[in-house]
Amino acid sequence: MQRRLSRLNYGVYVAAAAREPVFGEGTGFRLITHDTSTGHLPDIEWLKASFPNAAPIVRSNNRNVQSHLCRQGVGIAVLPPAVGTQVPGLRRIDLPAEPPSRDIWMGYHRDLKHLERLRAFIRVVDSHLRAVLP
Repeated sequence: MQRRLSRLNYGVYVAAAAREPVFGEGTGFRLITHDTSTGHLPDIEWLKASFPNAAPIVRSNNRNVQSHLCRQGVGIAVLPPAVGTQVPGLRRIDLPAEPPSRDIWMGYHRDLKHLERLRAFIRVVDSHLRAVLP
């Protein structure tokens, strides 16, 4: 069984002191992205299409690493606001289009769906996600 818990939105971030990248261009900027060897991620394709003149420079599957590289001025990163707003020295840029969002799912075996501990856990996770995800 599976259950959709929440939707995770993303923002585009640069170092606080960086100049504003031009949407649809990206000249003079680099991109911080995920490694795609494990699959397709829509936000990577969106970032490349939104800043086509900015070349990917670093690929990391760790959002904390991406945020710290972005803060150091390495490039533009797509981050969940829950990460981007927690790292001092980052600035979310206002763009005419937002990166694609992603749904967060929880899977469990159908035999467990009536287990009260699982239901309580789902309620706690659901409550926490509602509190931290805008």
